[in-house]
Amino acid sequence: GVGHTCGVRTDGSVECWGLNEDGDGNYLGQSDPPTGRFASVSAGISHTCGVKTDGSVACWGSNYLGQATPPGAAEAPAPDATSAETEREALIALYNATDGPNWTNNDNWLSDRPLGQWYGVEIENGRLIGLALSDNGLNGDIPPVLGQLSDLEFLELDLNQLSGSIPPEIGRLSYLFILLLYGNDLSGEIPAELGQLSDLFWLDLSVNRLSGNIPPELGRLSYLEGLVLDNNQLSGEIPAELGRLSNLEHLTLFGNNLTGAIPAELGQLANLDYMDLSDNDLSGEIPAELGQLSLLTGLYLSGNELSGCVPGTLGDVDENDFDVLGLPSC
Repeated sequence: GVGHTCGVRTDGSVECWGLNEDGDGNYLGQSDPPTGRFASVSAGISHTCGVKTDGSVACWGSNYLGQATPPGAAEAPAPDATSAETEREALIALYNATDGPNWTNNDNWLSDRPLGQWYGVEIENGRLIGLALSDNGLNGDIPPVLGQLSDLEFLELDLNQLSGSIPPEIGRLSYLFILLLYGNDLSGEIPAELGQLSDLFWLDLSVNRLSGNIPPELGRLSYLEGLVLDNNQLSGEIPAELGRLSNLEHLTLFGNNLTGAIPAELGQLANLDYMDLSDNDLSGEIPAELGQLSLLTGLYLSGNELSGCVPGTLGDVDENDFDVLGLPSC
């Protein structure tokens, strides 16, 4: 899973370890398997299912979408009419705010068809879990009412002509797994409320006109594997709190106006594979702690005002721009 793991022992019993709750500390039980003999198990984001040796299926953990209710078991409660109406109203607000009549594809939007038949809307077990409207001609501001889509797991509004600021209400989407807003004309600051998205796996806000500091609250996103903020107008220092992102594999901050030193805390990102901090106004020495990143295969630091030397421990990084830094190795 994202924060837990389960395995089948040779005697057929199952053992799980890791997280057993959601980001708010609420018990989910994804690491509390039932008794019995299992042939196999598979872990999801916050639930697990297994096939027993008798062929039956058992699931445990989060069931907010019915994902822990296998076929033949008691069904999860259907969404109430109030929730469905709220979702429809939020989608209508998005359509009206972003020039819906001129979208590239607006099939069935504003019709009486079920929401799952509206283009780009993903429904699962009666819950609205996704909006996939990439490169679809959306033009205008993102309406704050999207923060009411409480079951949303992915929000993909990239490669459009969206403007204005990112609504802080997006931070209410506690199940959000993927947030893609890159390739728009968004401005203003990155809302600190995005640090509340405890399940977030990938955040891409690149190629916009975002300004201000990188919120240190983003360091709370313990499941995050991709943080992509390049080609904006971000300023200030890189928050040391980003060093807490223990699952981070991809970090791109190039093409901004970031200043100050590269935080030594980035050397704590044990799973980091790729980092690009080039074309900013960073200064100071390259932290020796970056040499602790044993999985790092790509590192780009040019276009800054760095001094000192390139730590010899970075010599195993396959893809780099060290040759244009003008710094000796040490």
